[in-house]
Amino acid sequence: QPLRTLLQGIHAITDKDFTVKFIPTGRFEMDQLIGVYNRMIDSLRAERKMQEEQHLFLEKLINTSPTGIIILDFDHQITSVNPRALGLLGLKEKDLVRKPLHAISHPILKDLQTLTPGESRTVSISGKESYKCQMSSFIDRGFPRFFMMIEEMSAEILMAEKKAYGKVIRMMAHEV
Repeated sequence: QPLRTLLQGIHAITDKDFTVKFIPTGRFEMDQLIGVYNRMIDSLRAERKMQEEQHLFLEKLINTSPTGIIILDFDHQITSVNPRALGLLGLKEKDLVRKPLHAISHPILKDLQTLTPGESRTVSISGKESYKCQMSSFIDRGFPRFFMMIEEMSAEILMAEKKAYGKVIRMMAHEV
């Protein structure tokens, strides 16, 4: 019986089933083992729940970000793209996901291929639209994974130009 109980616990942990708990048997040594097992299962269940909540929060944050975000897997293929990045690129998710960057013909993505982690660059398309592109990384299961951020700068540049022109016009009006 104790050996069968122990094997059930091992199988539950192997299957990542953190719901199986054992009832004390009344035998001191076995009850100590059962107590340790039950506390460990409680800790693993709490840890899993916390990780799931953090993952959902991060997913929501990425999907509502005003910055375009592209996440790559360990083989540098695109695993996910947030709605803002799809809008900035003018592409559909099916055109990007599970494909390497170099396989996609888009001027911004061509520039992203040459970025190194931590580097950022301003990319202009047709002299009209400007984007700030940056590559970063995070650690996933002990290995670096890369993600790219794309921010539209055209509106910001136009706003800065308007302010500069406004300032020049006020100075000229004052001088006149």
